[in-house]
Amino acid sequence: MYKQILELTEEIETVIGTDDHVRLQNLMARRAEYFSVMEGQGPQPSPGAITIIKKIQECESRCQEQAIRKIESLKKDMDEIRKGKRLGKAYGRFASNG
Repeated sequence: MYKQILELTEEIETVIGTDDHVRLQNLMARRAEYFSVMEGQGPQPSPGAITIIKKIQECESRCQEQAIRKIESLKKDMDEIRKGKRLGKAYGRFASNG
């Protein structure tokens, strides 16, 4: 079960950089389902599973960092759009004259 979660997490990491929101949402839902199933199972993970769990955590950290960078980039783009800088780049000096 941990291997499947790791595989899904790694796939999420590759999809975060794209604009494929549907696929990302699907992967995250499948990952949540695996965690739900595991929550119902009570025993402690084996030593081998602990290694996989650490890899999952490392991948999650990379996913978070990548998501934060994407959000910052989107915020910057939105600020440029609000200030008309994007229009100026696309249409020249006439964009701000309306």
